[in-house]
Amino acid sequence: MRRVLHFLLKIMSIADAGCATMFMGKNQFYKVESDPPGATVKVGGETAITPAIVLLRRKDDYVAVIEKPGYEPVYSKIESRFNYGMFLNLLILFPPGMIMDAATGASWSLSPDNLNVKLLQK
Repeated sequence: MRRVLHFLLKIMSIADAGCATMFMGKNQFYKVESDPPGATVKVGGETAITPAIVLLRRKDDYVAVIEKPGYEPVYSKIESRFNYGMFLNLLILFPPGMIMDAATGASWSLSPDNLNVKLLQK
């Protein structure tokens, strides 16, 4: 009986995460740069000064606002796109992992991969 319980616990712990969840995670570090540097970037509830790296959820879409006094503000769309990491679960025949990857958002990536904007003077 103990062996069966031990085996079931192992299976449950493995079923708790899919391939994309384990290798990519539900969040993504996102790099934002500006020319000139030192601009304020607001995205996903975070505010930072460029160059910056912000932590964003993979499954959400965003609009980044980059501003610097004396320059026109820049609004840039960051979209969540399917990243195919979830299909690693098919290679090992693990459908629960596909469900977990979809639920956590790990099967998505942000596009573009990073943001590099040139600010224009007013």
